[in-house]
Amino acid sequence: MRTTALLTLVASASLGFAGESPKAALIPAAVIPQTSSGCAECLKHSGLFLGAGVDYFFDAEEEYYNGRAGYEWAGESGNYTQSLFLEVGWMDSDSDFGSLEAVPVTLNYEYKRALFKCLNFYVGAGAGVAFVDSEFQEYKDGKPTGVFNSDDDSVFVIQAFAGLTYCITESVELYGGVRYLWSDDIGQGDGFDDWSIGGGLRVKF
Repeated sequence: MRTTALLTLVASASLGFAGESPKAALIPAAVIPQTSSGCAECLKHSGLFLGAGVDYFFDAEEEYYNGRAGYEWAGESGNYTQSLFLEVGWMDSDSDFGSLEAVPVTLNYEYKRALFKCLNFYVGAGAGVAFVDSEFQEYKDGKPTGVFNSDDDSVFVIQAFAGLTYCITESVELYGGVRYLWSDDIGQGDGFDDWSIGGGLRVKF
């Protein structure tokens, strides 16, 4: 009698779970993890962000370290964003003619749009001021005199940039692209006018 009741219970359970996998039948749906691509959500929410990166300028042959902080607004369609951010950069150049240290501070606008899955493209521009500390050797009749003149200056600077981003998660992305940086004349010399390639990491909160 007990064996018959056990068989009846097993048969009833089998009929109740018909069409479901054994795993789905035995484990509640709330317990089974639901996987989703976090990178697909990275353009769908607004928030503050911090970032840092490094560029390499071709003519100057120098690295350009930079950090940024700003706010990103997600578009209604969820496939583009717009952002405003403050960027601070630093470059140090030394040569036989002298040395130059520049700290550009710019306010920038960036437009970013989805390309494919986790890959996006961006384009933007900014303007601000560069604080420059320079020291150059004096020349007489085309020959160095051994005398160095130092000068502190602040000059107007503009930049434009474009590239690609890859969303690692909903909040973390890698970026890489090109930058054009131009400045007004520095002291008695020419201004900065150069292209760079670089990349970095950005985290949104």
